[in-house]
Amino acid sequence: MRRFDLQLTTSKPPNAVRQQLVRNLGPPLARYGYEVTSQTDDSVVFTKKFRPWYTIFGRRTVSIVATIEPAGDPTASTLSVAGVGPRKVSGAFRSLGG
Repeated sequence: MRRFDLQLTTSKPPNAVRQQLVRNLGPPLARYGYEVTSQTDDSVVFTKKFRPWYTIFGRRTVSIVATIEPAGDPTASTLSVAGVGPRKVSGAFRSLGG
């Protein structure tokens, strides 16, 4: 698990980007233990609870926050993502750019 931050510009309107986050990334992120815990018009939050390998006590919670903003053009958006996860999880978000 590592911290990541990224910002992408997409050629899709904000509503389409939000739907894509939930529909297309929701199931793959669920395989890594993440679930959608909050969703608004301009953001989606994925959260994972897990027990670190180095302890038998306590659970830890990590989140990924994706914020969607119009990019000046009504058919484009800026997606800002910050969170904690394995490389494959951050790579899934990177695949949304374009």
